[in-house]
Amino acid sequence: MPPLKQSELLKKFKKIKLLIMDVDGVLTDDKLYIGPEGAEFKRFDIGDGLATWFARRIGLELAIISSRQSAATESRAAELRIKNLYQEYDKLASYEDVKKKTGCTDSEVCFIGNDLLDIELAKLVGVAACTSDGIKELKKVCHYVTKKKGGDSAVREVIELIMKSRGIKPEDLLK
Repeated sequence: MPPLKQSELLKKFKKIKLLIMDVDGVLTDDKLYIGPEGAEFKRFDIGDGLATWFARRIGLELAIISSRQSAATESRAAELRIKNLYQEYDKLASYEDVKKKTGCTDSEVCFIGNDLLDIELAKLVGVAACTSDGIKELKKVCHYVTKKKGGDSAVREVIELIMKSRGIKPEDLLK
């Protein structure tokens, strides 16, 4: 599927009620740091975190669906007040569960991914996005490819497009 023109994309974004994010390579730079005692560290983007606050302010439901269990992801989700956190290999089962919890239909969901395990989920949602450094196989099925890399405000870029589709600027939410 070729990426959509901006006018078509904004029309689709206007319908979005639920934003689902992958973690590794989307909310992070796809790097994993392991300390000497086995402690795991991930680098998250502060701009993405602020954008999740914007998303909640405009009424979006948020979810994280990752196929990898991680205490660092749990901590970040808690900090961002994302209550829909799934860390299971079967992303499609997690997707069906979060849709049931939120009452959203496929056309009301935006998903941001970057890798092979995201392809099948991307094919189901109303708006599928891939990070600029994501794999070409995923980019082929997505409506939008971000200008930003994963872990470098790619999520913020998508959230700001959703806001733009509704005529809202980030600075409007700070008043």
